[in-house]
Amino acid sequence: VNLLRKYLGDLLIASYVEAVRDSDCDEAYVQEIERAVALKALDSFWRDHLVNMNRLSTA
Repeated sequence: VNLLRKYLGDLLIASYVEAVRDSDCDEAYVQEIERAVALKALDSFWRDHLVNMNRLSTA
């Protein structure tokens, strides 16, 4: 399972790097999009955490 996870992770990263390299997007623009996606994911995980903590405190 760990080997498969590593393989798929490496494959996804390589595909992403290739897609960015082949695109005509400015590097600063790509970095801004990466930043926005990372913040959105972090915010989603944080909200889920807060909901779970609220459920635990009222249980």
